[in-house]
Formats: sequence, C-alpha cells, structure tokens
Amino acid sequence: MSGGQEFGPTGPAAPGGPPFAVAGPSAVSLDAARSGLASFTVSNVTGRPVRARVMVVPGAGADPAWFRISGDAERSLPVAGTATVEVAVHVATTAPAGESSFTVGAALEEAPDQVVSGPTVAFRVPDPVKRRFPWLWVIVAVVAVLVLAGGGILIWILTRTPAAPTAVEPPAISGALEVGTDLAVEQGTWDPDDVVKIDVWQACPASATDEDDADCEDILVGEGEDATPAQGHTFVVGAEVVGRRIRVIETAVRVDPETFGEDGTEDLSDLPHASAPSAMTDPVPPAAPTTAVVPDVLGLSYRNAQATLADSGFQIRGIPSNEVGECNPKVEAQDPAKSTEAPIGSDVVVFIDQSPPIRKCFVFGSNLDDIVIAPDRIIPVPSP
Repeated sequence: MSGGQEFGPTGPAAPGGPPFAVAGPSAVSLDAARSGLASFTVSNVTGRPVRARVMVVPGAGADPAWFRISGDAERSLPVAGTATVEVAVHVATTAPAGESSFTVGAALEEAPDQVVSGPTVAFRVPDPVKRRFPWLWVIVAVVAVLVLAGGGILIWILTRTPAAPTAVEPPAISGALEVGTDLAVEQGTWDPDDVVKIDVWQACPASATDEDDADCEDILVGEGEDATPAQGHTFVVGAEVVGRRIRVIETAVRVDPETFGEDGTEDLSDLPHASAPSAMTDPVPPAAPTTAVVPDVLGLSYRNAQATLADSGFQIRGIPSNEVGECNPKVEAQDPAKSTEAPIGSDVVVFIDQSPPIRKCFVFGSNLDDIVIAPDRIIPVPSP
C-alpha cells in the first residue's frame, strides 16, 4: 500500500451480502523442493470503492509460516474492481509428508472478523529430498585450486546466474478494433531469443496512456471461480471492453531444458524473466447498429420521400393507386409506419396517388429528373 493511507473503507458499508468474491484454484502442486504458487482474484461487489485486507487461513495441521502473499496484503479496489493475489507455498523440510490445505480470504476494516473465503486449496506435502553427497563442496575445492592456478574464468562460468531477458522490440496488437472481431498479438523480440513467451490481454480506462497505466487490469474469461486471465495469441473483442483501451503484457522466461522439471511443476517465477507491454489501442467503439428508425414521409413528394428514407439508410419502393394521378406524386401511406425499428437497407413501401396510364412525366424548368411509372415501382431516369 502506498501514499501512507490507513486501512479502512472510503464510504458506508454496502448492506447485505459479502463485500468480496474470492476465486482461485482448488488444488496446487508442490515441487520436489516443497514449493508451489497459486493465483487468486478478489473482486469488489459492494458497489463502492473499498480497501481489502487479504489473508491466508491455513488448514488443519498447516503452519502459517508456509505461506506468503506476494506484494501488499492490503489492496485498493475501485467499484467492480478485481485484484490478482499470488500466494507462494514453501513447506519446511522438517514438516512431515501428507495432505494439507489452506484458503485465501478478504475482509473490510469495519468487519475484520467477517472474512470472505475462497475455495479450499488442497496440496500434498511430498517426502523430503534425501541429502546427496556434497559434490558442491568438492567442486568448490577444485575451483579454489584452479583459481590459484589462474582459473578465474572457470569460477565465473560455474557461479554466474543467468541474466533476465531484455526486450528488444515490444509486442504489438493488430486487427480491426470492432466488437466481434479478433485481435492478434505480434510477439516481441528478446535478447536472448531462446525464451518462453506468455501473452496476457489487459483492459485499461479510456483516459489511460502508455505512461500512466495504473488502472489497467487483466481481462477475465469464464465465470466465477472458473474465471482466468485471457491469454494467447488472439482475443475476441466483446461488449465488456467497449470504451476501454486494450493492451498485451508479454512475459519472457528463460527456461533451461536440462534443469526444468519433467513434471512441469517448477515455479516459473523463480526463473529469470522480464515483461514488456504493447502500446494501447484506441478505446473500443460500440458495435455498429443493424437497425434504424423509419422516418415519417407521409405528405412528401415521391422525390423528397426517397431522399429522406435514403438519409436514414432505407430503400424506397413505390406502389401507384388507381386514382388519376400527377407527376412526382405525394405519399399517401407508408409501410413500415413511422418510428418503427427496421433493418438498415430494407425497403419502405410508399403508396402514391399516381395512375398507371401515365407512362412518363416530362419536367421542364426544374432540377427534377423525369420518372417512369412501372406496374409496381417508380423508376427515376436521368434527364437527357
């Protein structure tokens, strides 16, 4: 927590119901070193900005010293905001093997005893690793001899820690920024290039910039406890991100195939890694409308009715009556009626006082084109 703020609410407590929703996995695997990492989300459902205190509640037989929350235990959450909480598990070598568990909870200061708990996370403590022959001390002794003989380079090779990768080119987002379309990430380039790249999609406020990204958050897919951050090379733009900017956070991890566990349980966060963000997109615009309101064309001349309908995205189709008519007649009725929602590009039928025997009207001294009367349609034709 920054800025010296005290833990506590910023407004009155919301009546009824728990203030938070806590989601996370139901199990976590520990590696041979008895370590593991689990990720949880804490969501504000109070309808107001709050500050949450996150805590780990050990299960029966578990030692609180086995668990550590990454970052601050107190988090500020805006309205409907979500925070990601990572819990590192490291069981002491003296603890017996067996099944154990823990839960992650969150509470407000005005009700510290009312902890909202997430799902119970089960894990198995593996048997302690048997101590091996102390080859490291043998190697150190050999290296010491080599140092005396001028073998300093060998020491550097044996003791150096691989450096974290460096971003050469950040990732970039491509694709049409429209609801229902796919965005794609063009992965960045890294030094060295033998890294594993993980791309996570985030949404940011419309006011955010590449320099001011404090309120960006992972886009979640799925519902409730099954919700997970959106990852991968593509993302389908949905209505939930309309008005927000999109970006990708790419994390590059250096993985040594010779030391990475075959069971895949090694904690990647312990490996050399670095992250780089893409540039933010413009705010996602709302989806284009597929319908429009039919305007009122009653009493307008056929020409004016045609222009009015075209301005609203509709086609005109004229049906003459059996009355004795006139050139460029007026509209007597329309279908669909005015103020009706109709698909953009559809026909609006207008009924006009125009007799079929009048085959052609010649208009002189005006900017109107001639019109030809057909059995079911009035067809404008260019003037010669």
